Amino acid sequence: MPIQPSPLRRLLDLIAHHLKAHSEHQTLVQRLGQPLDESQRPAPSALPALVQRHFPQAAANASAADANLHRLVATVAELLTELHWYQRADDGRDPAFAEGHRNAILLGPGGLAAVDGLVLGLTLMAPGVSYPVHRHPPQELYLALCDGQWWREGQPWWAPGIGGLVHNASNRLHSMRAGDQPHLSLWLLFGAGVEAFNARPAGQ
Repeated sequence: MPIQPSPLRRLLDLIAHHLKAHSEHQTLVQRLGQPLDESQRPAPSALPALVQRHFPQAAANASAADANLHRLVATVAELLTELHWYQRADDGRDPAFAEGHRNAILLGPGGLAAVDGLVLGLTLMAPGVSYPVHRHPPQELYLALCDGQWWREGQPWWAPGIGGLVHNASNRLHSMRAGDQPHLSLWLLFGAGVEAFNARPAGQ
């Protein structure tokens, strides 16, 4: 009997499959297929109450969109208890954000594995919560698993739709917000500056 791929490998393959239709993201498809270095795998954290409360509804919303996303979020669900969950450091001006979001890294610092030149993370936010406006040197590609909205400088708020992609160029200000349903998204950091991101503690 052939060895079944791990849930993490299956997730990366499903993300790659989702990106294959977009010619501009073929380099990411190749990186997602790289061998995984799991030598620095950290101990998981307790599953946050926020994740227990809101992930099932977020997953159900994404699963209803199409069969590939159903498989993708089901694979994410298999990994929830293996992840190290954290809150993004902020200035304390938005208590709703502090209490209403959690992030986890799947590939990269504090994640389940590492690959060269790539960070893969997951964000969950309660309904009505907005992520602070921020920027970073690496480019970022979001895979929207919700009907939330995204913003970046020079553009108004817009909704890419479940399964939509949002690409932010290096150092471009951007944000996202949940509507009346939980926000769920996967995000990939890549390009110049990703090595510096990999060297810093999660949540910084």
